[in-house]
Amino acid sequence: MISLGDRRLYIGWSDIGTICGHNSRETGYTLAQEKLGHTVPDTEKKLAMRMGHLLEPVLGEFYVEQTGRQIMPSAEVVHPELPWLIGHPDYLVVKQSPHMGPPLSGMEEPTRYVECKATRLFDEWGDAGTDDVPKTALCQALAGCTIMDLDLCDLPMMRYCTAPEIFYVARDDELWKAILRKVVAWHQLVMIERKLPDPETLGDYKIAFPEHTPGAFGTYDVATMREDFARYRRLTAIETVAKKGKEFIKAKYIPLIGAAEGIAHFDEDDSAAMVPVVTYKKSKGRFNQKAFAADHPDLVEQYTDEVGPRIFNICTNKDALRILGPVEEHQELIQ
Repeated sequence: MISLGDRRLYIGWSDIGTICGHNSRETGYTLAQEKLGHTVPDTEKKLAMRMGHLLEPVLGEFYVEQTGRQIMPSAEVVHPELPWLIGHPDYLVVKQSPHMGPPLSGMEEPTRYVECKATRLFDEWGDAGTDDVPKTALCQALAGCTIMDLDLCDLPMMRYCTAPEIFYVARDDELWKAILRKVVAWHQLVMIERKLPDPETLGDYKIAFPEHTPGAFGTYDVATMREDFARYRRLTAIETVAKKGKEFIKAKYIPLIGAAEGIAHFDEDDSAAMVPVVTYKKSKGRFNQKAFAADHPDLVEQYTDEVGPRIFNICTNKDALRILGPVEEHQELIQ
């Protein structure tokens, strides 16, 4: 396994999907924060990367068994014209077997490389044997195909606790050109000019504006605020009703489960099999904050910030309500 070095100094192929706005767990703004040294990868991201590296040999062995192809670990790959665009492909295919993927016009056996993927996300991957992959994986695979002048990227993928599957991405030079334009622009802004891109999500804005100036207030169009905050209150009412509805359903089934683990039902395709459909069992242990605070008040004080995070709040005093309009009860939501 090759070292990835200091990822703040270059753009990796796995960064490309994030830069293009296709990563559901990270944005171009938070990635820029890391590249500029303002933040470090959080524990969850570090753990996911670590697990991915540990599972590479397992998925590589699975790929060899399933395809009959021989593979070898790849060295670091640097873009010939953009030295800051660096990839670390998992494996190169060094011996081909009869082609298992879809036929490509004009070629008997495509050249290919392998990117191993381990994920907890079930809804971003389609059917095995297709190119229905998350856009983050698509961007990474297209980078490898084009930069290494290969035809295909095979992606052996394993969702946690399930059997591995193999996907593929075919080279697409036109799509890669469009992607590369975004990457080059992002590199210029962030890594050359040392500027942050515009925030994209609520989480980004919270990072961008962590502090407030006491007594300082901005202004905004009142009519727009009335419309927005009326909708906000309605959504809050819906959340409350939904929570009560979920509690009602839980209260219906927990007594039926009693001391059992859950409720099962016969499988329609296999009458001898019982399939669990709902469970009610112990979760993993959680940190007991109250007990810790009682036993170690000095440590609690030592590790408690004097000021907490900023909280968004719609004022409900009479002066604010006179401007924004009265709070509706939304009784029509209560069934």
